[in-house]
Amino acid sequence: MKGVKEYTIYRSTKKDSGYKKLGTTTKTNYIDKSAVKGKTYYYKVAIGYKDSTGVQLSGIMSSPVSVKVVK
Repeated sequence: MKGVKEYTIYRSTKKDSGYKKLGTTTKTNYIDKSAVKGKTYYYKVAIGYKDSTGVQLSGIMSSPVSVKVVK
Protein backbone atom coordinates (compact mmCIF):
# COMPACT_ATOMS: atom_id res chain seq x y z
CA MET A 1 0.00 0.00 0.00
CA LYS A 2 1.39 3.39 -0.95
CA GLY A 3 2.51 5.44 2.04
CA VAL A 4 2.80 2.50 4.46
CA LYS A 5 5.57 3.16 6.98
CA GLU A 6 5.30 0.05 9.16
CA TYR A 7 3.46 -3.20 9.76
CA THR A 8 2.58 -4.44 13.26
CA ILE A 9 2.10 -8.21 13.55
CA TYR A 10 -0.33 -9.79 16.03
CA ARG A 11 -0.79 -13.50 16.84
CA SER A 12 -3.35 -15.64 18.66
CA THR A 13 -4.24 -19.31 19.03
CA LYS A 14 -7.93 -18.34 18.65
CA LYS A 15 -9.46 -16.76 15.56
CA ASP A 16 -11.65 -14.23 17.33
CA SER A 17 -9.70 -13.17 20.43
CA GLY A 18 -6.46 -13.14 22.37
CA TYR A 19 -4.22 -11.35 19.85
CA LYS A 20 -0.87 -10.22 21.21
CA LYS A 21 1.65 -7.99 19.49
CA LEU A 22 4.65 -9.91 18.14
CA GLY A 23 6.56 -7.05 16.62
CA THR A 24 6.77 -4.25 14.08
CA THR A 25 8.58 -4.22 10.75
CA THR A 26 8.99 -1.99 7.72
CA LYS A 27 9.27 -5.05 5.47
CA THR A 28 6.41 -6.94 3.81
CA ASN A 29 7.47 -10.28 5.35
CA TYR A 30 7.85 -11.41 8.95
CA ILE A 31 9.27 -14.59 10.50
CA ASP A 32 7.67 -15.72 13.74
CA LYS A 33 10.66 -17.31 15.46
CA SER A 34 8.62 -18.28 18.53
CA ALA A 35 6.09 -20.41 16.63
CA VAL A 36 5.89 -24.06 17.72
CA LYS A 37 5.84 -26.95 15.24
CA GLY A 38 2.41 -28.57 14.90
CA LYS A 39 0.46 -25.61 16.32
CA THR A 40 -2.00 -23.46 14.39
CA TYR A 41 -1.83 -19.72 14.89
CA TYR A 42 -3.94 -16.82 13.68
CA TYR A 43 -2.22 -13.65 12.54
CA LYS A 44 -3.42 -10.12 11.92
CA VAL A 45 -1.44 -7.21 10.52
CA ALA A 46 -2.03 -3.54 11.31
CA ILE A 47 -0.52 -0.82 9.15
CA GLY A 48 0.83 2.59 10.01
CA TYR A 49 0.98 5.15 7.22
CA LYS A 50 0.85 8.82 6.36
CA ASP A 51 -2.09 10.13 4.36
CA SER A 52 -1.77 12.60 1.49
CA THR A 53 -1.68 15.52 3.95
CA GLY A 54 1.15 13.98 5.99
CA VAL A 55 -1.01 12.94 8.95
CA GLN A 56 0.20 9.69 10.58
CA LEU A 57 -2.59 7.10 10.72
CA SER A 58 -2.56 3.64 12.25
CA GLY A 59 -4.79 0.87 13.50
CA ILE A 60 -6.19 -0.41 10.22
CA MET A 61 -6.08 -4.16 10.84
CA SER A 62 -6.37 -7.11 8.47
CA SER A 63 -8.74 -10.04 8.80
CA PRO A 64 -7.19 -13.03 10.58
CA VAL A 65 -5.22 -15.61 8.60
CA SER A 66 -4.57 -19.10 9.99
CA VAL A 67 -1.14 -20.75 9.66
CA LYS A 68 -0.18 -24.27 10.74
CA VAL A 69 3.52 -24.54 11.57
CA VAL A 70 5.12 -27.51 9.79
CA LYS A 71 8.86 -26.94 10.27
